[in-house]
Amino acid sequence: MMKTTFYFLLLLPIAIAGCGGGGTQDPAAGPCDLRYTEPVVLVTSATDAVTNHDLGAITISGVQIYGVAANLVVVAQTSSSVSISDTNLRCTTPCGFGWTEGKYSFTAAAPGYQPATVTVDARYSSRSGDCPLVMSGGTKVAIVLKSI
Repeated sequence: MMKTTFYFLLLLPIAIAGCGGGGTQDPAAGPCDLRYTEPVVLVTSATDAVTNHDLGAITISGVQIYGVAANLVVVAQTSSSVSISDTNLRCTTPCGFGWTEGKYSFTAAAPGYQPATVTVDARYSSRSGDCPLVMSGGTKVAIVLKSI
């Protein structure tokens, strides 16, 4: 028993150092902190199909990731220029949402325009560091809507 305790106490500092955050200055960081510099879906613009006029804001509904309905609260956690309105996201372009990479589908709409179904394979283009691992370069999407 004494020998086991001795080895445990001898190895404990090594184990703690190995779980330290690997270079991060954040004391709350875990063994491998994962950070996102931006959302994975980046809506760069929403425009009129004929005039190319910037619509300024759109409503995004029915967000799914790999065919499964997404929790909007979770999707909006890593977002920019997005707010939750009822069961939709309100996006003031440019905007972004989501952090989970994968196949996203959603409906984009604006008053006076036909809703459009959007499907995008959203990925980060850049991964840097080890601990923390930093994800950046979300997938850009330009929304084009046809007037009614």
